[in-house]
Amino acid sequence: MQRREPAATTSRNRENLTAEKLDESVFSASLQTLWRAWRTEFETCRPKLPQKSAIGMQVLKPILTHVVLTEYQDKDTVIVRLAGTGLEEMANRSLTGLNALDLTPTDQRPMVREAYTNIRAFKCGLFIRERLEFERGSDADLHTLLLPLADPKGDMRFFIGVYDFGASQFAPDSPDRHSTFRHKAFDQISYIDFGFGTPTP
Repeated sequence: MQRREPAATTSRNRENLTAEKLDESVFSASLQTLWRAWRTEFETCRPKLPQKSAIGMQVLKPILTHVVLTEYQDKDTVIVRLAGTGLEEMANRSLTGLNALDLTPTDQRPMVREAYTNIRAFKCGLFIRERLEFERGSDADLHTLLLPLADPKGDMRFFIGVYDFGASQFAPDSPDRHSTFRHKAFDQISYIDFGFGTPTP
């Protein structure tokens, strides 16, 4: 019989945020870098979303090792187009070209799918503080900021995110190749409203 893993514990903070009133000090330094770059572009094109090409990699150079760019194809397929080397080292494999939903255990896949679907539907951001663990091996505190980007036609099709594990938060045992990331416990899950609304908390 296959052992059933426990679901992630309930978030202590599920309150959504408004971009105009958001205190960016809640973000780590890496998340602040992406936030400022994205907001700068959004202010020049609002109410439209910034296009993927608008976020210059030079601006994100200090945090590129923790940046992930993904592309929405359908509700069950979100392809990793770019993954920072720091994240691939944590995962012990190349992530580019993989379906981001496949990096999550089967029982948590609906939760991750819902997050991507909500960001696309509401053109909102997502901020998460959580405890993450590998299928076998280490675990770590993780801060994530995921923001929407448009394709050349203006359709919301891309997500750019920073996944900040911080330093020396992993145990010495390295994760198994092809292991998945399990969401163990959430401290905060907050959608960020850019004027288009957010899902109900």
